[in-house]
Amino acid sequence: MIILRFSKALLAFALFGCGTLLLGCVSSEHTSKAMPSDTAMNKTIKPGAAITLTHTGPKDLQPGQYGVVTVKVTDSYEAGTLVLTAQPDEGLRLVTETAETTFPLSGNDMHEWELDVTSETSGIYYLNVFATAKLPEGRELLRSYSARVLVGDVLEADIQKSLKQNGSLSGDGKTISMEAEETIQ
Repeated sequence: MIILRFSKALLAFALFGCGTLLLGCVSSEHTSKAMPSDTAMNKTIKPGAAITLTHTGPKDLQPGQYGVVTVKVTDSYEAGTLVLTAQPDEGLRLVTETAETTFPLSGNDMHEWELDVTSETSGIYYLNVFATAKLPEGRELLRSYSARVLVGDVLEADIQKSLKQNGSLSGDGKTISMEAEETIQ
């Protein structure tokens, strides 16, 4: 008889506990508070130099003409040296005297590098910029960037054809999205 009362009490306690746990799982307050912190934990920061690269290119550049590509770099370092090297795609030629320049790293300053380019044929070209942040303690961090240069009468269809088969161009024509797989160990 004592065992029977004990079993009923244990069963009632277990059912009450399970019910409480289930109510906690469906509570909207519980789930809404958990979502932002879970999402923040999954954020990934791209490794490399803490610099941001953007560019402005020549408008209506025709074959045989010269145009200016202005590469703008913002850094987040207090000291060191930034080395930039430019390498054009085949068919695009640099007219600038040198394909390399340096800037002092001094914290959130905007650096501008003007590069003169030309091409003899119409098309879509990329001016690849390789950045090396040389820090005082001897570390070197890298970043790369490609500035698109349109030469001649380039149609939207030409831009789409220039993309790799697994990529898609954003509506503003500035970003190419490509599928990727990543293994985190």
